[in-house]
Amino acid sequence: MLAMRNFTVGVFVMLAIFSGNLAYGQQQTTAAIDAEKAKDIEFLLQITGSEKIATQMLNAVIPQISQKIQTKSVGKKAKAEKIISDTLRAEFKTSMPEFMQAVTVLYDKAFTGQEIKDIIAFYQTPTGRKSIAIMPQLIQGSMMVGQKWGLSVTYRSLVKIKQRLEKEGIAM
Repeated sequence: MLAMRNFTVGVFVMLAIFSGNLAYGQQQTTAAIDAEKAKDIEFLLQITGSEKIATQMLNAVIPQISQKIQTKSVGKKAKAEKIISDTLRAEFKTSMPEFMQAVTVLYDKAFTGQEIKDIIAFYQTPTGRKSIAIMPQLIQGSMMVGQKWGLSVTYRSLVKIKQRLEKEGIAM
């Protein structure tokens, strides 16, 4: 039961990371987007390496999910991890067009056609290309900083909550 709960938690973590806004994006299809704008958004996503970044995020999440899924079969942990990794990668690859479509819809809602062109122009400058090149490291670093920060804030909050509850005579 605990293994299934941990599996479910791991799956929800992955879903939150990869498709937090997917449902929002699916409210409209790319067919409703102006063809030129859709082509520009697709190009923007391509030059910014959106698919590569998503793949890097998957690579970061796979070990976390593997840790959450516990096997009761002695000596089969490596095999279970391979099955988990292979299945996630295959599903990820199969569903990437759906993800990119949803992201395209989000960009369509957030930016005008001219703004997309302006963003593309920026990313074609040396500074834009540099930002694309280092973005995966920045995202990974930000995730690590965010995780550390979140744990710190949670710990400090829990200490304060405990103190306040005790002051009010509420047992934990």
